[in-house]
Amino acid sequence: MTAVAVLPAGRTHNLSRFSGVLVLGAVVVLLLLAPMFAPYPPNQTALGPSLQGPSWSHLFGIDEVGRDLFSRTLSGVRTSLAAASLAVGVALLIGVPLGVLSGYLRGFADGAITRAVGVLQTMPGLILAMAIVGATGRSLVHAMIAIGIVFVPRIYRVVRASALATGAQTYVEAARSMGSPGWRIMTGHVLPGILPAVLVQATVTMAVAVLSEASLSFVGLGVQPPSASLGTLIAESDDYLGRANHLAVLPGVAMVFVVLLFTAFATRLRRLLEGKR
Repeated sequence: MTAVAVLPAGRTHNLSRFSGVLVLGAVVVLLLLAPMFAPYPPNQTALGPSLQGPSWSHLFGIDEVGRDLFSRTLSGVRTSLAAASLAVGVALLIGVPLGVLSGYLRGFADGAITRAVGVLQTMPGLILAMAIVGATGRSLVHAMIAIGIVFVPRIYRVVRASALATGAQTYVEAARSMGSPGWRIMTGHVLPGILPAVLVQATVTMAVAVLSEASLSFVGLGVQPPSASLGTLIAESDDYLGRANHLAVLPGVAMVFVVLLFTAFATRLRRLLEGKR
């Protein structure tokens, strides 16, 4: 008889839980590395035909100055992901400490921080970002820092709620009763307890940040030509929609795919951290 190796049921269950997250993570890595394997330089122009549709030599077609749209889309996805990561990083850098302080200290500090963040939340996000970019200058870094500031309330709310729940746990109360300093309790007990919620919220915010970057770049406040992002690609296609729809449709499909990818990743990550299949 031939021996057949059978994984224990528990191990098979763990592999099935992690497989979806690993696959989605691998897709994100491939998207980040894809421009390295682009068939043409993204900004390389060519004399000759322009506004041609997809073909074997140009999978997404070529734009109005002979640039390969597939290579520019790959470069645009990478730029958009990098920009979204910067925005989420800024939001985490501000929102997490404020949320932990508010949820742990409570009382006057909680009320003051919550009111300040509430004022920021009442302002229209993109309009506030446009105002910040208009005051600091047009650049991708300034645009994404502005978007990160806009995202602070959504990070703060999740962190504060998680910090309130974690701060009421028995082991935190025990550490407080033993005289541990507040900063040690927040960094050693509260912060590790809120990390799962922060990871899920950060992943969801990445999807929104991609759309926000595209919106700012579309109106000329983000990535500046000739550099490519998903927003600039769609903006550049505006004058040619009647003759070359592929210039807008294919980058738009790529943007939808990236947003759905992060949404699915966040959903799977949340279920994984909750111990569900």
